[in-house]
Amino acid sequence: MWAQRNHRDNVDVPAMTPDQMEALILRQAAEIGQLRAAVERLQAEKDVLRAERDEARRERDEARRERDEARAERDALRLELAELRRQHADLKQQVSGLLVAIQNGDERMRRLLRREYGAVSERACADQGYIQEVLSAFENLEPDLASSGEQIAALTPATETEKPLSSDAATPADKPAGRTRQRPANAGGRNPLPADIERRHSTYVPPANHPFLRHALGVTPAGTTTIERWSVGKMDLHIEVLTCPVVRLQLKGGITTQQTLTPPSVIERGQVSDDLLVQSAVDKVVDHLPAHRQEQRAARLGALIPRAKLCRWHIALADFLGDVAAAIFDEITACPVVGIDDTVHRLQVDDRRVCQQARLWAVTAPVGSYYLFSPTREGKWITDLLDGFHGAVMGDAYAGHGRLLATPAVVPLFCWAHVRRKFHESEDKARRPIMLDLIGKLYGIEAGLRAATPAERVFARSAQAKPILAEIKATLDAWAIEPRILPKSGIAMAVSYARKLWPGLERYPTIGQAPIDNNQTERAIRPIALHRKNSLFSASEAGATGYATLLTVTQTALLHRLDPVAYLNDIIDDLHYERRSPAELTPTQYARRRGVAGKQAP
Repeated sequence: MWAQRNHRDNVDVPAMTPDQMEALILRQAAEIGQLRAAVERLQAEKDVLRAERDEARRERDEARRERDEARAERDALRLELAELRRQHADLKQQVSGLLVAIQNGDERMRRLLRREYGAVSERACADQGYIQEVLSAFENLEPDLASSGEQIAALTPATETEKPLSSDAATPADKPAGRTRQRPANAGGRNPLPADIERRHSTYVPPANHPFLRHALGVTPAGTTTIERWSVGKMDLHIEVLTCPVVRLQLKGGITTQQTLTPPSVIERGQVSDDLLVQSAVDKVVDHLPAHRQEQRAARLGALIPRAKLCRWHIALADFLGDVAAAIFDEITACPVVGIDDTVHRLQVDDRRVCQQARLWAVTAPVGSYYLFSPTREGKWITDLLDGFHGAVMGDAYAGHGRLLATPAVVPLFCWAHVRRKFHESEDKARRPIMLDLIGKLYGIEAGLRAATPAERVFARSAQAKPILAEIKATLDAWAIEPRILPKSGIAMAVSYARKLWPGLERYPTIGQAPIDNNQTERAIRPIALHRKNSLFSASEAGATGYATLLTVTQTALLHRLDPVAYLNDIIDDLHYERRSPAELTPTQYARRRGVAGKQAP
C-alpha cells in the first residue's frame, strides 16, 4: 500500500485501484460537463441581461434627452413670456406717459412760453390772453399752405389799437400789481468811482506813434484833463524780515530766562504771517479759490508754497478760531427759531481712489450761520448738535430730522418754498395756478411785514394768513379725493407732500420770529456747492472740519456786511492779546461795536 498526497487540498488519501480511478475520472468528467453547461447557460443569461441593460440605458438616455428638450423649451417659453411682459409694461408706461403728455400739452406750451418770454421769477406770464391766443391758433392750424399767412398772423400779438378785448382776457385792473422800476437819477451816464479808494496820481506822456496822432500834421498843446479808472498792480507777495529784541525775564522764585519777543502769530514759529494766512483762507472759503490754484498763483510770483502746506495753514487758523465759531453757535441757538439743512461734501478715503459722500450741515438764524461736518448723513449728527435747544426748527421732509423734530422741546416748522416748488413743477394747467395764487397771497402778506415786530407779525398773520391757510387746506383735501387726479401725477405728489407736512406748515403764523420758508438756510449752503465745484473734495476729516469752522466765521461776517479779511485780522489781534473774549468777537458783536448795518433779527 502506498499513500498519495492530494496536492489540491493538502490531505493524504488512500491509494485507489484502476477501476476506482476510472470511475473517478468518469464522474469528474461528468461534473466538468455539467459545469461547462452551467457556465454556458450563465453566459447566455449574462448576454441577455447585458442586452436588456443596454436597452434600458438607451431608453433612459432617450427619456433624459426628451426631458432636457422639454425643459429647454419651457425655459425658452418662460423667457419669451417674461420679455412679452416687460414689453407690455413698457408699452403700458409709454401709453400712460403719452396720456399724461396729451392731457398737459397746452400747459407745457405755457411753460415754454413763460421760460422764453416771461420774467425771471416763477410767476406766470402776465399776458394770459396772448398765451390763450397762441394755444387757440395752434389748435386751429391746418395743413393748407394757402392759409398759412393767416395762421401766422393769428400767432402775432395785436397792437394796443388792434387787439380786441375778449370776455376772458384779463383787464389791467385784474393784473397783479408788480413792483415798478424807478429810473435812476444818473441814468445814461457812468456811476462815479468810490471816493474812499486810494488815488495814485500820474501824468501820461503820449508817445509819437499814438493812434490819435497817426494822421496829424501838427500838434499844439491846449491844456490837460483828468480821468479816473480802476487799476491794479502786482500782488505784493514778499518775505518780511523782522529784527526782534531778545530780553531776559525775571520770573517768580528768582528764575531768570531769556526770551525773543516775536509778534504773536496763529502758527507759532511758523513761516507765514497772520495777514497772508487770513487772505489765503478767505480766498479759499469766500472766493472758492482752491489750494492748488493758490499754489499756481504763488509760483507765478516766484514763491514755492505747496498746497499741502496751505491746507495745514488753513486747519491751524480754523483751530485758532474754534472758540469764536462756538460763540457764533451759542448766539444762533439763543434765537427762538433756527433753520437746518445739509449738502454733500466729498471726503477722500484712505486708498485715494474714491470719495466718501460726507455731509456739511448748516444751522442758521438771523444772527449767523453755523456749519458742522459729518462723515455720514445720519440724523444723529444734527440731533446731537441741537441737543438742549428749546425753540422752533424749520427744515425739509428729510427723514433724518425726525428724531430731532420729535423732541418735546422742539417745535417743528416746514418750508412753504418747498411746497410752492412742488406745485410749480407740476403740469396740471387747471389746478396749479389756483394753488400758486393762494401761496402767493401768503408771500404777499410777508412782504408787508418785513419791518414789523414779532407781536405785530403774529397779529397780522392771524388776521390775514390764517383764512388763506384754511382755504389751502380745504383745497388740498378736495384734490386728495378727486378721482380724476392720477396718483403718480405731479399735482397728486405735490398735494400729498403738502398734506403730510401740514401741521408744520400752518404753525408759522403763531410764531412771530418764524419766517415763512427756509430760504435763508438754502442760501447758506450755496457757497458749499460753489466750493465743491472747484475743490472737489477734502483730503482728511481735519481739513473738512476746518473748512466748516472757517465757513462759519466768514459767512456770518458776510451776513453782517463785514469785510472778512479786515474782520479776521482785527479779531485775531484781539485774541492774541486777550483784549476780548471769543463771545465779544463774533460778527454780531463786532458789527455792533463798529456800527455796521448788518442783517437784523425779525
